[in-house]
Amino acid sequence: MGILNRQTRSGVTLLFLGVLAATGCGPAARTEPVAKLEGTVTINGKPLPDHVDASIVFRGSGKSQAPPTQVKIEAGRYRTEKAPMGNVSAIFNITQLTGKIITEDEHSNPERINLVPEKARNGIPLDVKGANAQQDFDLK
Repeated sequence: MGILNRQTRSGVTLLFLGVLAATGCGPAARTEPVAKLEGTVTINGKPLPDHVDASIVFRGSGKSQAPPTQVKIEAGRYRTEKAPMGNVSAIFNITQLTGKIITEDEHSNPERINLVPEKARNGIPLDVKGANAQQDFDLK
């Protein structure tokens, strides 16, 4: 009587997982305010070169801010709906393949160069105040 058949156990397991997914588990969900940001990214006033891997991480400076969010830069443009509000650092990762292969410790990897100018490599400070903000970056 206390033994469930395989189909019933599968159904109970799926129901349990569904309840967990719907109600969440662990600590309460974070509700720190976030903002929608979008804009362009250029380097020294010029568009990003073709065939780059590019992204921005928006990271708040305070403990009570939303978690960091990463967004891809495509065709020189980015858009996010999850930028933390308040004082934020915009940290850029823009790399391009050189066409060369680097071999270290018997591992071969394509060589990439960092296109982010030296002054912008530690991030750019930004005060995010509201949603739908246009924020363009010209990295120098």
